[in-house]
Amino acid sequence: MSLRSQKSLGQCFLTDKRFAHDIVEALQIRDGDTVVEVGPGRGVLTELLVETPARVIAIEIDDRLQDVLLQKFGSRRNFSLVHADFMEYDLSLLADVAPIKVVGNLPYHLSSGIVYRLLEHNRSARNDPSLPWFSVGVLMMQREVAERMVARCGSRVYGKLSVFVQTEAAVDLHVIVPASAFRPTPQVDGGVVRMSFLRETEHYPSDYRLFERIVRFVFSQRRKMLKSTLSQLGGVHPFWQKVEFDFTRRPETLSPAEWCDFVTQIEHFMTNHAAHE
Repeated sequence: MSLRSQKSLGQCFLTDKRFAHDIVEALQIRDGDTVVEVGPGRGVLTELLVETPARVIAIEIDDRLQDVLLQKFGSRRNFSLVHADFMEYDLSLLADVAPIKVVGNLPYHLSSGIVYRLLEHNRSARNDPSLPWFSVGVLMMQREVAERMVARCGSRVYGKLSVFVQTEAAVDLHVIVPASAFRPTPQVDGGVVRMSFLRETEHYPSDYRLFERIVRFVFSQRRKMLKSTLSQLGGVHPFWQKVEFDFTRRPETLSPAEWCDFVTQIEHFMTNHAAHE
């Protein structure tokens, strides 16, 4: 049975099996691994995953694909199918299979949101050992987003996504996948990133919510100097002025480590002020 892709779900199915093999190999699957596949679609990655020693949990939102996937893989003892939206699925239900490797050809319009969700979940898992830990991710997304994730400071495409990802993961651009490898053919090439999520980081903000707030706000006006944007940020102004720093710099010139240390210093002055009020 041939199923047409649904534009509303951002479906572009990978059809070139050379890239499917490359993606699965990048997971470096070993005995005892669990792999969560986000959006298995027609199963081009799944059919390779079930041949490995891993336990494979496929999470698929599309009602039409349930029977297709079960017919193909339902008899495999290492395969299970979850009918759910990954963005809404309770990841704590995977607690008995941690740590987890995650793979998927992501819907392009949701790729950065899915990455943010994985990062957010792992932040909770660092402090709660009952939650599952995502250790490795090999994810297909649009090339532009992949390049932003791996961009280094000073790069034209370096931004808030670069900072957030690289604060919590070692990430590299594994391979570029041409649009011709998909059906229907998207308007842009894909990019596969490999993420190794860090349980312990050398540089990490003391207050992540403050870190996120500052980074998002400053990068929303990326061409301005830090002194211009920070002076507009209520609750953070004027405490940033107490930090010894060159505020004529622009946000794309700060590495993730510098961002973490910088925000931690601001948080220190904010906390001291609150304690003396």
